[in-house]
Amino acid sequence: MIKSIHTLLFIVIITLPTIYSQTIEFPNGKFPFTQTVEWSGRGSLFYASDPSGKTEEINICLLNQTGVIDWTRSVYPKAKGTHLILSGMADYFYFVDDFVPVNNAIRYNQVNISGSVTPTKVDLLNVISSYKYRNIVDLVLKDVISTPKSLVFYFQLTTPDKTAIENIFVSITHHNNRVYHCKGPVSHPDLISQGKEDAFVFSGAFEDAISFSRFAGGAVEFFSFSSKAEPLVGHTYKITGADAISSKIHFVSLNGSAYIEKEMKRIATAYGKGIFVNGYFYYVMNDAKDRCLKIFRRDDKGNLVQINTCENPAKSAKKYSGDITFISLGEKLIVIGDIDKSVSAFEILNDKVTSIDAAKVNKDIIQRNPSSFYVGNNSSRFIHYINGAPYYVDPSDLTQAIISLKKLDK
Repeated sequence: MIKSIHTLLFIVIITLPTIYSQTIEFPNGKFPFTQTVEWSGRGSLFYASDPSGKTEEINICLLNQTGVIDWTRSVYPKAKGTHLILSGMADYFYFVDDFVPVNNAIRYNQVNISGSVTPTKVDLLNVISSYKYRNIVDLVLKDVISTPKSLVFYFQLTTPDKTAIENIFVSITHHNNRVYHCKGPVSHPDLISQGKEDAFVFSGAFEDAISFSRFAGGAVEFFSFSSKAEPLVGHTYKITGADAISSKIHFVSLNGSAYIEKEMKRIATAYGKGIFVNGYFYYVMNDAKDRCLKIFRRDDKGNLVQINTCENPAKSAKKYSGDITFISLGEKLIVIGDIDKSVSAFEILNDKVTSIDAAKVNKDIIQRNPSSFYVGNNSSRFIHYINGAPYYVDPSDLTQAIISLKKLDK
């Protein structure tokens, strides 16, 4: 009995510093760390590529939310400049090597919550051949998203006669890397050029429903499918009393569209964006009539009704330039509207919309570190929560032999 008490005391003594310490320390990895990114709800990834440049190896570790390193692994991309695809929706993340098919395929590495690494690829010629297309160079990647149950690639393919654009969705289930695919409604180049139709943009994923949306025929059209690419019941909602402005759509995320915007300078433009979050349907648009950002939500009767008030309206003009930025923070979504430099921002949580100060939203920091938003962090410090308390590390200290995270004074 006495021995058991001593053992218990020893356990308490050695664990107390980890739980209550003002500083958490752990050794650097195989390569000196150069980057860190938050994996919402799971911890933070610290990683670095081979500094010698002789290999494409990436050494990576997961610091969990109790302040302990769960695992350290190496990933071996097949190309330079691989893309980290990560979201808080899934217990898997990916390094996608190719945004343009190589030998008819896109190569990637999958890493799961336990640190298991699976290098694989998806054969896209097999996918388009099932729809009787053979020219792989016609396939254009629009987005890559890690959803709750699958990794989703969204492609467009213009038909040989140039009269239609096929929307092809490839869904690869996380747990077994099986490939499923489906075609959504076609897009019409003539209607797009006339401003009567948008391309599809990712709207959200909830449980086993993955949704994309577009503006078409004066209505918002949602196309949804399961992780096995089984089309689900679609939804179409009319919007009345609004005059949408064609706006640039920006995603502050680690989805493929964010990389495509930055590296390929291809920015999605649309008259608005449908949102599917926590089981609710929304539509967000910049409105020329009232010169402000408007947020609509589906009501019990199936209609889209405006749920926010106009803030900071732009000055009257004959033509407007618009931007809409979307930032996912777990169950919370931040939307920022910009019409001719008149900016407003709102927070969407469940069925409520709240106005927030856009000036306090640092998009560049939040993209890789969503938790920085909750502590009002506008510095370069990386925020990591341990047992519910915020800690931080300065990126300039990542190459130190011992990495130190200090508790943030509120």
